[in-house]
Amino acid sequence: MTTFLEAFAGNGLALTIASILVFFLRSHLGSYLAQKGKNLATFEDIQKLVAQVQATEQTKADIAAGMWDRQTRWTAKRERYEALIDNLTSLMTSAQDYSDVSSPDEHKAHLNKLMALADTKANTHRVSRLFIPNDVNDAYTAAWDAFTTVAVTIRERETEAIVDDLTNVYSQRLDEFIAAARKDLGYEG
Repeated sequence: MTTFLEAFAGNGLALTIASILVFFLRSHLGSYLAQKGKNLATFEDIQKLVAQVQATEQTKADIAAGMWDRQTRWTAKRERYEALIDNLTSLMTSAQDYSDVSSPDEHKAHLNKLMALADTKANTHRVSRLFIPNDVNDAYTAAWDAFTTVAVTIRERETEAIVDDLTNVYSQRLDEFIAAARKDLGYEG
């Protein structure tokens, strides 16, 4: 009994066919596998690029969200500062109107108006403290304290000259508050 190899080796035709088959498979299979390897490498490169683009887009989204948050906070602060400056300005105007008061009834009416205005403005300040930093709050409080001094002076019916002097101090405190608010909003100088 002959083995398969002996029978195969004895048949020249089979050997030739096997050689052609091996050569064909090797040449085509080699180029096929080489192309498959290139495709796999390209696919991996594309996956890396997609991951990088996704990371870039996430970074952009994070930056945009941070910018939106900063802009929203800045806008809220600006609106609060506008309200506080309006409060302080209207209080100063009301205090300066005191010079037009002559009778005791007018004095009392003016004082009541001033106190009501002060109560309204104090409520606005309570809310504003959520948004404004301590140094700006301190400047506002200094202006508020100056207003309180003017109001007490008016209530005590001090002379117009004293009220004018205190109103000037109040005006300086208002300017200091405005400067602190501008600095907080990024407007130096």
